[in-house]
Amino acid sequence: MKNIFLYILLLGLIISCSLEEENRPTLEVGSDFIESNIRVISIDSFQVELSTFKFDSINSSDTNRLLVGRYEDEHLGTVESTPYFQLRARDFDIDNDAELDSVALILGYDNYFYNDTTLVNRIDVHRITERFQIDDNIFYNTSSLSYDPEVLISRLYTPRPIEEDSLHISFSTPFTQNLFEALRDGDIDDNDELQQQLRGLVLKAGDTDNGSVIGFSLNQDVTHLRFYYKIPGELDDQTESYDLSIIANELPYVFNNIRSEVSGNLTTLDDQEINLLASENDGISYVQAGVGYATRIRFPSIRKIEELSPGGTILNATLQLKPVDFSGILPLTDSLNVSIINADNVITEPVIFSGLGATLAGLDEGDPEFNETIYQFPVGSYIDTKIGETNIVDDALVIFQREFNTNVDRSIIDTRTTGNLYTKLIITYAIYDEE
Repeated sequence: MKNIFLYILLLGLIISCSLEEENRPTLEVGSDFIESNIRVISIDSFQVELSTFKFDSINSSDTNRLLVGRYEDEHLGTVESTPYFQLRARDFDIDNDAELDSVALILGYDNYFYNDTTLVNRIDVHRITERFQIDDNIFYNTSSLSYDPEVLISRLYTPRPIEEDSLHISFSTPFTQNLFEALRDGDIDDNDELQQQLRGLVLKAGDTDNGSVIGFSLNQDVTHLRFYYKIPGELDDQTESYDLSIIANELPYVFNNIRSEVSGNLTTLDDQEINLLASENDGISYVQAGVGYATRIRFPSIRKIEELSPGGTILNATLQLKPVDFSGILPLTDSLNVSIINADNVITEPVIFSGLGATLAGLDEGDPEFNETIYQFPVGSYIDTKIGETNIVDDALVIFQREFNTNVDRSIIDTRTTGNLYTKLIITYAIYDEE
């Protein structure tokens, strides 16, 4: 869905509730409540229906990083991210006597990584051959541009996103020599002319890589194509450098193509309106940023609560979601976005908790050894709305990764009842008994 990133920006502005507010009731209980003939019960037997769907597209041009890499996921197939970007100059001032020594593409780590960084990754650098022509100044995770199949340079590396500042990919090609001479000699003296010679670069992971996806900064001070040159002197040569950088002004000069190759049930999710029920997928549903998987949540039997007492009141409602299959190399994010979607899986609004702000599904980390980790969040206002509907609306809750367009983090939700903590809706309900 092409508007999801704009929605996420709005969501980020209004997030204000914390998990500590989960137990805040939807009804203020005072002395009249205590003195009346009321029973309070806790119910956790309502059906929670989970299904997976996939957003058609995600805005990836308003990103804050280059994402490059490839790895294989047992559940979500082969995940791969390929960044496309333009390089621009801040000035066109190179001494006429300059002699090129070497060229390096320097990629500054931004500390993001996903999957196993102990394995070797490969980066193939290609020249883009197509103009950055886009509709509405937006590229999506499904976008791509034509590029020269000939590899300019290839680099094998073991990622060090925390221990090291940057990755250096050295060039020594006729193309970089000719580009430098054109810049030095004034044949290129503005960025439009530069784009005629160099449309941009694309960084491809190795076709058989099974390593990690790495984040590199867009900051022009740490990520750039750097030309090292010397100016001959009578006594000593003067050494200098000249940079071409990613400079995003009004237009997006960078985007990440993020995709996955899947098999089995996930191949059916070729349209945003299609839902894959967890009950038909070994009891699990998926959430993954970048690629676009999200989990739809319905409560088919919730209106039966009125059978307990037509005049009852929900004091509190909390949804618990049990994540499975996570590890140190595929960690869980500490929170997920929660919103309301319509029948076509289009986001309509965030879930608001007691008027305080947008709800997040927060991660309650117990003892992983005893499988106690769980996501949980308040849903009382949404449940109240569903119970009070005169005309039944086919909407649902949805959970999806935060920073949806800048990473490939994933969570797998288990609907099966195992152990003490499992996916369930817990409602505290006040019943008004007649005397």
